[in-house]
Amino acid sequence: RSRVCTTRRWSTTRSRKTSWLPLVSHGDGTAFCSRVASGNACSPSPVIHFAWADKGPGDKNLNLHGDKRLLTRRYCFRDPENPSESAGREQLVVVTVHTLVEWGERESAPAGERLKKLTSANVRYACKRDGDSAWDLESKRFSLVPGSKKLRMNWLALWRQGDISQLTWEL
Repeated sequence: RSRVCTTRRWSTTRSRKTSWLPLVSHGDGTAFCSRVASGNACSPSPVIHFAWADKGPGDKNLNLHGDKRLLTRRYCFRDPENPSESAGREQLVVVTVHTLVEWGERESAPAGERLKKLTSANVRYACKRDGDSAWDLESKRFSLVPGSKKLRMNWLALWRQGDISQLTWEL
């Protein structure tokens, strides 16, 4: 799948001929987050907003439409301690944050309120395609929130029951 986000194109991939080091497999997710918290990683650039629909077949997805889709943000970091960056390959560390703000309501909420409640956040790599402006987004992710595997597996049932209090984290 390809997503058009401002001037960058994203696609999620399992295996490409790119030579990145998967974030999940070498456990750099925690180390990267520590560098961000301590101010030792670059500031995010760009920050991309997009409407998340959770499209998919059957009833295993939300399949939201139009203004009912949810605001999601991607923070893209150039990490100077990333081994691929030091090897000359262009790669970003991408933090994706999901919210409960409906896409159609995003402008009516003050900027600081839009990210006050999160439903999930994850970290993964994006690797720039050779000779192209597109980026391949790693399909595996290092989940920051929720930390509970049970909650990650059962979030859709809680959503459908209207029990979003278990699905949100306040900043």
